[in-house]
Amino acid sequence: MAYATLQQIRDDGLTEEQASDDRVNELLADATAYIDFITGMWFEPRDLTVKIDGSGRAILPLYIPIIEIIEARVDDAVIDSGNYVVYNRIYPDDRVNPRVVYKSVDSSGGTVFTGASAAKWKRGLQNVELDGTFGYTDFEDPDYVTPQLINRACRLLVFHGVPRISDYEAQSEQQLIYATGAIKKEVTDRHSYELETRGGGETSSAVHRETFGLTGNLELDGILMKYRSLRPRYAEVV
Repeated sequence: MAYATLQQIRDDGLTEEQASDDRVNELLADATAYIDFITGMWFEPRDLTVKIDGSGRAILPLYIPIIEIIEARVDDAVIDSGNYVVYNRIYPDDRVNPRVVYKSVDSSGGTVFTGASAAKWKRGLQNVELDGTFGYTDFEDPDYVTPQLINRACRLLVFHGVPRISDYEAQSEQQLIYATGAIKKEVTDRHSYELETRGGGETSSAVHRETFGLTGNLELDGILMKYRSLRPRYAEVV
């Protein structure tokens, strides 16, 4: 599913004479895939079974925001849902720190897990399986929806034209020399050289943007970098 609709693009002013419905839908799909690639997340509910390494601790950090956990299993054994808490809140916001945490008491509320029996996610490689719905979304009762800024970014990408890595790789050697600067001066015995900056900073900036996957549109790049910075920091959760 795309993060914007054909009708929204038409409402934004792109006519059928400028691009057919098929072409717009193709651009929407490209834009959605590009947003996922740049941000490292997705922005719609997706039903998945996630396999993750057991942490050996009460806290099981995830690398994707949680909407709902249907069932958790460790080494194929189902874990009672009353024995853990899913951090999937939007207020306060758990989307940048999603996790599943064992309670210190069992589901009846009567037994405290202590010592050797303390509840922990058994350490292992992909030994924990979580069935559920995942994705970085906003909540509009009763639905989980794509954030408005991501919808905006998708529409901007359709009009901008989705940049592709192949566009950068397809540049000729001559163009790259022009962008980075030709050798203006060289001292061979001391192995030094000086680059001539032909074409000024604009060309270099264009190569810089394409190298890092940016578009050059300040509004669009600002949205993409905002959500890239908000993606779950799995490696930082301890």
